[in-house]
Amino acid sequence: MARLSGLSLPEDSKFLRRIPRLKLDDADFISAFDRHTLFYDVFFEPASGEITIVAPSLRTQKRLFRNLVVKVDGERIEGLQVEYLSPRTSQIRFSSPTDAPKTLRVMHKAAPKLNAQIPINLANTEKFAGKNALVAISKNNKLSWIKDWLRYYVSQHGANAVVLIDNGSDAYD
Repeated sequence: MARLSGLSLPEDSKFLRRIPRLKLDDADFISAFDRHTLFYDVFFEPASGEITIVAPSLRTQKRLFRNLVVKVDGERIEGLQVEYLSPRTSQIRFSSPTDAPKTLRVMHKAAPKLNAQIPINLANTEKFAGKNALVAISKNNKLSWIKDWLRYYVSQHGANAVVLIDNGSDAYD
């Protein structure tokens, strides 16, 4: 079990994620849409010297990134580029200014409340080297469904590792 270093925007933020236009008529999608999460995790990969920020789709966040100030251990990072991995997932990768980065600070000139310092995790990728790994984000899925999902991918696709990210579930004790 690993703790993620994510960042959620406050309720009154003018930079909350916007619901995609194609989903504006889907009441179920709208009720479940997470407008607050800016990113899920930040981690450092010593072998490459890179820091990676993993996030939901940031396609509607271009306005936010125009004036976003990002610092690693006090050193400003310039020229952040968002890479869209899928319709729902983005990542930002950049070279670390130090050999052992500790904190990521995120600030915005037009949003004083957006001023957060987040610990940078050490990547756990070596644990998955050579594995047939599943990666999924889950919120409030029944544990029996997750068990069946895992059983299927193990038996039909040879999965032998899983990264299951809980996206703020509140259905479990």
